[in-house]
Amino acid sequence: MVRIQRKKVKNNRSGKMLGAVAVILLAAASVLFRAQFQVQQKVDDDGYNNDINVKSSKRNKRGKATEHLQKKFDLTMDRVTNMDDDNDDTMKLILSGRLNLIDITSIRKIGEGEPTSDGTPPFPYSARGVFCELDWSRHKNDAASVPMFKDLIANSPACRRTRVTVDLLRAASEARIQSMQDEMNANASDTDADHEATATSKSKSMKPTGFVFHESRCGSTLVANSLASFDPPTTRVYSESPPPITVAKAAQAAIAANPNVEADAIRMVQDTLFLMGRTSDMIEERLFFKIQSIGSKSIDIFRKAFPSSPFIYVFRDPVQVMRSHLKGQDTTKAVCTRSRRNPPADLLNHIANSNSIVQKASSLSTEEFCAAHLATLCVAAEKAIQESEGWGRAVNYEALPQILIDDIIPHHFLGHWDKHENDGKEKEYISSNLTEDEIARVLEVNKKYSKGRKGKGRAWEADSTQKEDTAWDELKDASSKFLLPVYERLQVLARDGVL
Repeated sequence: MVRIQRKKVKNNRSGKMLGAVAVILLAAASVLFRAQFQVQQKVDDDGYNNDINVKSSKRNKRGKATEHLQKKFDLTMDRVTNMDDDNDDTMKLILSGRLNLIDITSIRKIGEGEPTSDGTPPFPYSARGVFCELDWSRHKNDAASVPMFKDLIANSPACRRTRVTVDLLRAASEARIQSMQDEMNANASDTDADHEATATSKSKSMKPTGFVFHESRCGSTLVANSLASFDPPTTRVYSESPPPITVAKAAQAAIAANPNVEADAIRMVQDTLFLMGRTSDMIEERLFFKIQSIGSKSIDIFRKAFPSSPFIYVFRDPVQVMRSHLKGQDTTKAVCTRSRRNPPADLLNHIANSNSIVQKASSLSTEEFCAAHLATLCVAAEKAIQESEGWGRAVNYEALPQILIDDIIPHHFLGHWDKHENDGKEKEYISSNLTEDEIARVLEVNKKYSKGRKGKGRAWEADSTQKEDTAWDELKDASSKFLLPVYERLQVLARDGVL
């Protein structure tokens, strides 16, 4: 096995991206320092600070608010509070992490806004977020019984009665301000007052620890269950939740239509996952997202939003995957054929560039269309992995679960660059092996059927041979024509790393 040492991510975000968030972050710094460090201020006729006196000179060195910064803060807060009439008590529950983002609705606009008369940037996007209270203990205690996000919602009794819909941008903007306050409280240590502030900090934000993309019907749910099980108290896993794929697809479409809105589109993706990372459970520290299979075509969007979050792509033998999709020879309603009436451009291109004598999607058999669809997912993932500089890995189903234990979880997902000074030397990449208890929990969840919902709980049984034996000739031929070539290339990536 070759272990890839991924490259450090350089801070290469464009000035436009920084500009989109600078007002919120800098403005937040102003109000937080003002509240935390007991700033005495005078206000001029225009309502902005023109004189700031900080009681503690030691703290004053850490950042002095200026008239310009205060002006930005006041303008930003006016816009945030006027964006929506959502109930303040509801917003407090969202900011505290008590309510979780479960869906995105009404994405009406991304970018393209005109600058306001006061010179502040226009709203980057317009969308609504649906929140409710989830019982994460159900997933942490037995991931196989609530394997998908929809199962978690269905098994969270409080979700229906706490369901609310609010402005997504307002929630994200206020959450970022709250997060800065949380971080300052957590880092405070100089005075007794600081210790008291730390003790009262009851929420925080988690950054994405890693992403799982997949071909579908290839063991990805088993991967998600393993991530949820190796250290349940500290780990949260979103398994095919609607918000990430919704905003990623919207962002991708908006950028394709107008590249100038990229910064705003990426901001929407970042805000969405930022809200999903809010937690009132201070033990939690790791955040994973398993994205729907179609999200393999949007890996570049997630990479732009979170360049230092590693990802994997799970794939499987072509015949075995197709046999899972096509339960019998009458398979017109198979998931892999959903786009048959309106095939996407990449699928049409894949057909045209294949060795098949069939050049039109309308002429393909069900088996051929299914294979071509799956191939487009694999091709997109292959490209993303090759361009990721080690941040992306291909994982073959046949290597599960041992590769999760030996490599993917401890080194690829949990490994990190040393953040401390190292006498001017190159920073070290730090990782460690899973503990015996963590390994035991991963192995235990892999003994269960990954989608063991109520009435379906049973021990896992190997089915690769059975799928091969029951595959029919048309299925085998289609997988060989359209899917086998990219499968073999992914095999190389999985074995040898990035080419």
